[in-house]
Amino acid sequence: MTDGRLPDEQGDWPVPDLADTELAPFWAATAQGRLLVQRCEACGARRWPPRAACAACGVQPARLGWAEVSGTGRVYTWTEVHRSPLPHFRLLVPYTVALVELHDDPRLRMLGLLDRGPQPGDLVTVGMPVRVHFRNVAAGVYLPTWQPGQ
Repeated sequence: MTDGRLPDEQGDWPVPDLADTELAPFWAATAQGRLLVQRCEACGARRWPPRAACAACGVQPARLGWAEVSGTGRVYTWTEVHRSPLPHFRLLVPYTVALVELHDDPRLRMLGLLDRGPQPGDLVTVGMPVRVHFRNVAAGVYLPTWQPGQ
């Protein structure tokens, strides 16, 4: 059992492919402490997760870009994990995963670990305000996690 905090710089952490052309801008921004969502240049619709075409107007990938968001929101729903099939995540058990509704647009929701600090049993509530925090989990890889508070 851990104290609920995420370890930094873990060599065995599952990491994204930073060269993936579809998500490279997102991961590059996280390394700079910025949170991005996909944005349609034709109609302005923002979405997460990214998709190959705009669901609002049908525009194809050439007209899809990225927009920075504030990184604040509220817990839409959450779960506490007590068993994990992934080896690295077993080290974190128990841990909390939250679906966060972003303040920038309530239709934007991001899934992520809720880093609650040294009190893993702390109360998590729907509507609880959270803010993004970027954890350095491998060389050049910063994972967006969520912390209580604005």
